[in-house]
Amino acid sequence: MPYLGFAIFVLGTKLSLIAFYANATPYWDQWGAEADQLYRPWLEGSLKWTDLLAAHNEHRILTSRLLALALFELNGKIWDPILQMQINALLHVAALSLLLFYLSKALPSNFKATVFVFSAVLFSIPFGWANTLAGFQSCFYILLLFSFVFLWAMTAYSTYSAKWWLGVVAGGLCLLTLASGALTLLAGGLILATRRLIEKNKEHVASSAIALLLFLAVLSISLTPDIPGHAALKAHSVSQFLVALARVVSWPTHKIGLFVIQLPLLLFGLRVLCNKAYQTPVCLFIAAMTLWLFGQFVSIAYGRALETLSSRYLDLFAIGLVLNFLSLLILLHQAKTQHKLFYLIGIAVWLATVTFGFSMSTEQMLVDLRAKAHYGLEQEKNVRAYLCSGDIEHLQNKPFLSVPYPNPEMLKKLLDNPTIRRILPGNIYKPNSDQPIRADGEPFCDPGALVRAFEVIKWKNTDDLAHYALETSISSNGWQGKDYFKSTIPGFRVFGSLVNSENDTGIVVLRLHRGDRILYRSGPRVAGQFVLINNGGIGRFYTALPIALEWSALAFSNIQLPNEFDVTFIDGGTKWGEWSAIALRTESSH
Repeated sequence: MPYLGFAIFVLGTKLSLIAFYANATPYWDQWGAEADQLYRPWLEGSLKWTDLLAAHNEHRILTSRLLALALFELNGKIWDPILQMQINALLHVAALSLLLFYLSKALPSNFKATVFVFSAVLFSIPFGWANTLAGFQSCFYILLLFSFVFLWAMTAYSTYSAKWWLGVVAGGLCLLTLASGALTLLAGGLILATRRLIEKNKEHVASSAIALLLFLAVLSISLTPDIPGHAALKAHSVSQFLVALARVVSWPTHKIGLFVIQLPLLLFGLRVLCNKAYQTPVCLFIAAMTLWLFGQFVSIAYGRALETLSSRYLDLFAIGLVLNFLSLLILLHQAKTQHKLFYLIGIAVWLATVTFGFSMSTEQMLVDLRAKAHYGLEQEKNVRAYLCSGDIEHLQNKPFLSVPYPNPEMLKKLLDNPTIRRILPGNIYKPNSDQPIRADGEPFCDPGALVRAFEVIKWKNTDDLAHYALETSISSNGWQGKDYFKSTIPGFRVFGSLVNSENDTGIVVLRLHRGDRILYRSGPRVAGQFVLINNGGIGRFYTALPIALEWSALAFSNIQLPNEFDVTFIDGGTKWGEWSAIALRTESSH
């Protein structure tokens, strides 16, 4: 039961993050690694096994490529990054559940719930948003899954047994998932050497098995491609490496956590080496995971010294927090009565340090998530505009990240390829879109060079009300509800499309003058939410309504607007999060 509760909670938070902030527009490496080098040759019949095994930067990503192809086929040969993100979320939760299954063997039943609650809270924090919101990042979750299977086999089974060989297969797949998979084999070889050192029956751990794993690890590291363009990211001095290593070791804190965060694991490792009571398979597994974890630390501190705390690495680092917390609980459980208070204080200090670290980064996480959602919409708009018009100006000379690929000319070439174009996600390519096209709604492709009718302004309740349109501006009202939160705004009356649920739809028409403002709020999804300018603006103005999770002011001040015009707000969305609301000044607020 705790596994199910953990899985549902963490999966729910990850799927919610995807629903709120993700965009289906393929991003960055996906255009080359998936569209051009995987899906196109697959459809054209030219894909070879060597292509699947080919290097992607420093990595061999066979497992991610096979997963991407499987999802592509299951989805009717349509490229769907949102589906990839959802499957990645399942993979991550499956890997974490497996880890907790192994680790829980070390605890009495009354401690297990504590670990599950801690892990559920930890992995509900979106520190790894860069992986969660990218379909291409399955490699990190696959690496976790196979690393756990491999290291458990290296600690629990005799070498050359059937189960041990299955573990070796999982280790081999680590090599074909990420370059740091070599460090998984290295940790496995070292833990086998430790077993041979401490176990009485040396026959359970063959020296040749140790040599095999260490050889494969060293060979894999030596064959890792050197990418000239990534040289600037590496540590170029011992001091730079040590500073980078201190950052990753102390995450999620900064300097204060350097001697606190990893201390429980180091103490536990000493117990494993010196105390036979700790030399059980599960304790050896924790020791193996410690070796794996510090291998990741060293690798990232050297290879990515300038971006050690990039969000995509934090899903790996977070495993260390689970291991450290579990180590503290084991040490508490095994401690003598007179020492238990010392460990309880240690747990409190450690938890306080971790909590403080996350509290200091919460605001930046929210900023990053909002930026990710914003740029996703910008990329969608620009790529869709190019596909509709064929005008490369929609891809060129844009702010950084407003286009989903660093080279606009190469992106144009990929988008123009007929094989790639017919598999594009429906949010950017009309033939694959399931969005209804209504005569009075949003056209998929903007009909000409249209301009935005309004400006979105941050609203403050201290604004001069004289700029805001009165409720008498309504000429036709099909919005008989409110916003989702049933807001009450002094001096305003709220009109919303949501009466009973997001399934509700409707239209409201206002008669406005240029310069008028209204308050506007939307759900987290704006599919099916449109605005049209009529009676003086037909054919010149069109825009999709923006996402406005808080009340914002729409200022209809564009100089191309006529002095008087009609504005039609349309809610045609029937899915979760698809609703809109406006607020107009009441006559009594004059």
